[in-house]
Amino acid sequence: MKWLLVIAWLAALGTASAKDADVGIRHATPVLHWTSKDEKGVYGYIIYRSASADGPFLRVNKRIVPAVRPKPSVSGEAAKLPADNRYEYEDSSANPAKTYYYSIDAVSRTGLSKQLTRPIRREPRLLPSN
Repeated sequence: MKWLLVIAWLAALGTASAKDADVGIRHATPVLHWTSKDEKGVYGYIIYRSASADGPFLRVNKRIVPAVRPKPSVSGEAAKLPADNRYEYEDSSANPAKTYYYSIDAVSRTGLSKQLTRPIRREPRLLPSN
């Protein structure tokens, strides 16, 4: 009977130790990066997320990520854009310890939406420990 209690206690101790070890693990928030070469008529971008590559995909961003607009130069010359417009979106609503699939849609100024990407897989990234 004593051995049975000791084994049960050791088993419980081992389980507790494994859970305690996971407490210190931290993951980075998922971040998406994309570029766009031609933004003629593009108003902005909508981000969708799913737990599966097959969906369903649900909208993540409440506000559209605005498209980069050319800024007029001081001298009055025509506005110029870089060859690629670079974007970044941090999904702060995601569980950083889970794998997700993302899809990005471009929305035109007339409100039409077009899928810009196929599902993009984002796996958890560990943060360095302190």
